[in-house]
Parts: sequence; structure tokens; C-alpha cells
Amino acid sequence: MATTVNILVDDPGAWPEGDDAILLEGFRDEQFGEPAPREVDVRLTWLERQRQEGADVGFLPQPYEQLAAVYDRMGHEEDARKVRIAKRKAKRKQRNYQDCVGWRIGFWIGRSDMGGGPGDSCSSAFCWRSFGRSSFG
Repeated sequence: MATTVNILVDDPGAWPEGDDAILLEGFRDEQFGEPAPREVDVRLTWLERQRQEGADVGFLPQPYEQLAAVYDRMGHEEDARKVRIAKRKAKRKQRNYQDCVGWRIGFWIGRSDMGGGPGDSCSSAFCWRSFGRSSFG
């Protein structure tokens, strides 16, 4: 679902509480109106609180791209750059989480395929653990 507004006027005190409380995917605005906060740190907090619904990989880049575009239109190039850096960090954080999950799945699948039960040597489990770290991390 997409929503577009010309001027965004909001108040951080009115934002819903808790993680994953704001759904921003598909939201577009052209500029911030008074008294909406314009500080990049406040807006990045806003993005960090968004829901990650609908993302196959758990990361939604559109809200970051949209916020950077707003700062570009306002002539705030440094703020737009900070948003783009935050986008890369958030994406990397999500990718690292997925790699960790993939490593754990590979470790346990490998352990079950190669034995790894009571009385077996630990070398097969160590091999999968080492492989998982070098391949996914």
C-alpha cells in the first residue's frame, strides 16, 4: 500500500511505541512542514522503528531512499548522505543476521548428516562450524 503527501507534519511524541510500530514502506512525502522535525538523527530513529513487513529479506530500502530524496530536494546534501550511509548499515546488519542464521542451519544439518551424536567425534561438528564461518561470515 502506498501513501503520498506533499508536506509531512508530524510529532515524534505521537509516534507509536515499541519496535516495528511504524509502517513506512510505500510512504512518500515531498518535504517536512512546521513543526515536523527536520534533524537527520530524529528521522533516522523514525526509520529504525519501522515495520519490516513484506520484505523477503527483512530489509526495506524504500523508506531510506525516500528520506534521502526529501533531504536532497531541501538542499541538505549532508543529511541525505547520512541517510544513505544508515541504509547501507541497516542492510549490512540484516545480511549479517541472515548469514548467522544460515550458518546455524548449515551447522545443524551437517551435524545430523555426519553423525555428531553421543559418542561420535567432534571433528565433523567442528568442520561444519569452520565451514559456516568462512562461507557465511
